[in-house]
Order: sequence, then C-alpha cells, then structure tokens
Amino acid sequence: MRRMSRAFTSLRAGRPNAGALGDFGEIVKRAATAVYAWLRQCRARAAERHALARLTERDLRDIGISRSEAESEAEKSFWHR
Repeated sequence: MRRMSRAFTSLRAGRPNAGALGDFGEIVKRAATAVYAWLRQCRARAAERHALARLTERDLRDIGISRSEAESEAEKSFWHR
C-alpha cells in the first residue's frame, strides 16, 4: 500500500516516480505505443483506400484490378485488413 501511495502522491505533484510505478508504468507505456501504432496503420489503410477509390479505369487496368474489386476494397472500414 505504501508503494502505491508514493506513486499517486508523486503523480499529484506533477512528477511521476518511475520507481514507484514500476511494472505498471511500463505496461501502460507499451499499451499506449501499441495503440498508437494501430492507429497509424488504420490511418494509412484509410488513405490507401481513399486513393484507390479515386483511380481511373486506366490506372486500375494498369495495376490489374477491376472497378468492382477497387470499390469493394475502398468500402471496407479503416480497421479491417
């Protein structure tokens, strides 16, 4: 209990105590990093799908996909792979 109260006291004071937070701080840091990476991937997917939807018939033919395939991919939600 004493360890937790030191962590919260230092957080309230505006200076996190890494020693007091211990593994919990590391877990939160890793989780935040993973969420940030996932959000970056989602943004990239959304941008790629938006660009795919804007391609002309000639562009689609050049990359070897049909309009219906492009539309099907472009309509997917950003979180779907």
